[in-house]
Amino acid sequence: MLLEAAGHNCAYVNGEIRAGDPYAYGYLPLPVLMRPGTNGLLFQYSRGRLRAKLTRPGAPLLLEGADSTLPDILVGEAEPVWIGVVALNATTNFVSVSLRAKGRRSSENEARIPPLGCRKCAFLFYPTVFKGPTNWAVKIEASARGAGGLSHAGISVSLRVRWADQPYKRTFLSAIDGSAQYYAVNPAPTATAASPNGGAPALFLSLHGASVEALGQAEAYSPKRWGTIVCPTNRRPYGFDWEEWGRVDALEVLGLARARFHPDPSRIYLTGHSMGGHGAWHLGALYPDRFAAIGPSAGWISFMSYTESNPPASTNALERLLRRSAAAGDTLLMASNFLQEGVYILHGDKDDNVPVSEARQMREVLGRFHRDVDYHEQPGAGHWWDASDEPGTDCVDWAPMFDFFAHHVIPSDQSVRRVRFTTVNPAVSARAHWVTILAQEHSLEPSAVDIRCDPGKRRLVGMTTNVARLWLELPTVPPGSPLTVELDGQKLENVPWPPVASAPAGQASVGAPWPSVCLAREGGRWQPSQYPAASLKTPARSGPFRQAFCNQMLFVYATQGTAEENAWALGKARYDAEMFYYRGNGSVELISDAAFCRALAGAGRKEEEKSKGRRAKGEGRRLGVRGRNVILFGHAECNSAWPVLLANSPVQVHRGSVRAGSRELRGEDLACLFLQPRPQEDEALVGVVSGSGLPGLRLTERMPCFLSGAGFPDCLVAGVDMLTKGIGGVRGAGFFGPDWGVETGEFVWAEE
Repeated sequence: MLLEAAGHNCAYVNGEIRAGDPYAYGYLPLPVLMRPGTNGLLFQYSRGRLRAKLTRPGAPLLLEGADSTLPDILVGEAEPVWIGVVALNATTNFVSVSLRAKGRRSSENEARIPPLGCRKCAFLFYPTVFKGPTNWAVKIEASARGAGGLSHAGISVSLRVRWADQPYKRTFLSAIDGSAQYYAVNPAPTATAASPNGGAPALFLSLHGASVEALGQAEAYSPKRWGTIVCPTNRRPYGFDWEEWGRVDALEVLGLARARFHPDPSRIYLTGHSMGGHGAWHLGALYPDRFAAIGPSAGWISFMSYTESNPPASTNALERLLRRSAAAGDTLLMASNFLQEGVYILHGDKDDNVPVSEARQMREVLGRFHRDVDYHEQPGAGHWWDASDEPGTDCVDWAPMFDFFAHHVIPSDQSVRRVRFTTVNPAVSARAHWVTILAQEHSLEPSAVDIRCDPGKRRLVGMTTNVARLWLELPTVPPGSPLTVELDGQKLENVPWPPVASAPAGQASVGAPWPSVCLAREGGRWQPSQYPAASLKTPARSGPFRQAFCNQMLFVYATQGTAEENAWALGKARYDAEMFYYRGNGSVELISDAAFCRALAGAGRKEEEKSKGRRAKGEGRRLGVRGRNVILFGHAECNSAWPVLLANSPVQVHRGSVRAGSRELRGEDLACLFLQPRPQEDEALVGVVSGSGLPGLRLTERMPCFLSGAGFPDCLVAGVDMLTKGIGGVRGAGFFGPDWGVETGEFVWAEE
């Protein structure tokens, strides 16, 4: 049957957990298996009204058009575009689905869908060249290969054809999971586009509010003669509050927009409304050298401030550590970064959605040290308002804010003599101009640098806080005689310049091609060092746990355990894939442990080479298993990929026990989440969803991995009493050390 429900967080169907529809979108029909006689359906919900019904699917393969990811086609353009369509597998076997456009050139890309599962499948489509705007009906066909033979399905979708100067949608494949996503564009008028200085146009990255589509955000602006407005999606209208995967989506779109529109690199601006206003605060604090100015409108500061649940300082060491896991979302910890940007704060003084106290608090905080802040409260205005009859909606398209933007530019790295920068997690934000924080002394506590470069004296002087390793790129210091470095009161003389060794190729955290030096603090003293080996934590590969859910993640489920363990592993992997589809418009591939091991050992090498050839031509999206993050479901006895991926892990989970370093906890009711570096890979991670028995495994079903604002450290061990005691049921948690070890890290256990 198809379960069509809305308003719930999740459902158990005969004991198997399935994704919910808390926002009542209404487009999450899920195939479920009914048994003869009595069936049990248990719904968990916390808001609104629950609606649910069961209907017959009618066919083993179904396409759902209501949630398609569709591009707009521009008049006169024939560039290939990505289309994403949801396919439902109403059988009890895996099926491989291929999508194509009927009668049109398109790639046929296979996507595997688990039993009784759903997946948004993407394919590349080559459009017709149109001479004028219209709506274009495109028929999409799907065929599925599985144990039941060959199945077919089809739907029709409508693509808009737009003039190039109208707001439009453009699609792309995300590096997070290979799914089709879109961003919206409000283009600069092509005949007059130019920045205020007469150079290339500017770029405005605008972030939408909760329940708002990116296209609606773009359409709320009047066109700007001097720049292009680009609006990412946050992966959904609610998405991730512009944190976690929403933040990554914004950065992906920023990179795509810079490559496509070639803006003036010094004139990149960030703004947003409501939840998007929070996104402007969040991204502006994390990446201060990427934006000349930011303009949060009706934005809340952080989850703690917005929900008015900012708790007092805790005396419980375990609780304090868990709070640190979500510290990258605490804007105020990084408020000093706003010194690198101009800030325009906009809010209505009668806002009944996001209180104006959020804007006033930021004005007060920034007013203590920042001299480039402008502030406007619109008298009598609520949350969404328009004060004039000019084109554009004033709460986002506020003329004084854009005037403020016009007077700000991003300074070049060569012109910056002093860098002041704070990060909470280098894996999220590590770099500002020519300084990169490579490692922390204490994980996910604020790390700060204040360093001045005197190129004439060939000297660096500065202070650091909670920094274990630095990477300094110095564009203003020509090669030649050695450097003098003064850090934290310690003086290093005759530092070779340029150094003998540089960063390894491919490190994503290292930016400009300038001569660079690495410094490490060892035994409390700074000294020249090497860029850290791939086996150590770096900004390119680090925690906490949810960092593993990226980089074309692959879900590997167990098949070598008991029937109950195997059923849990497949059901949990399917549930997490459903939840990432629902919350993040995602598309995750599931593979068994046995198939993964065969592919890794070379049995799938031939197919992998074929897929590489297809990708080289811009067609096909089926990927191999190498280079990707892996999410492993199960424990050491039931998942045969465990010894391949986790043989050297300091955390081991077996039936009846969890061992972390020298500590062992016993019982079958322990859930364990942790991550480790993937062996023989430079940047890939392994995230582990495990338990010491069926009760512990099933406890992981209630851990909200994709809920924005929820913090998970590198490793978490909890008992089933967590469901009734909350944090009182957590047995232990911690951050691995720089070598991914337990003993070198920071762990807190409940009895301590």
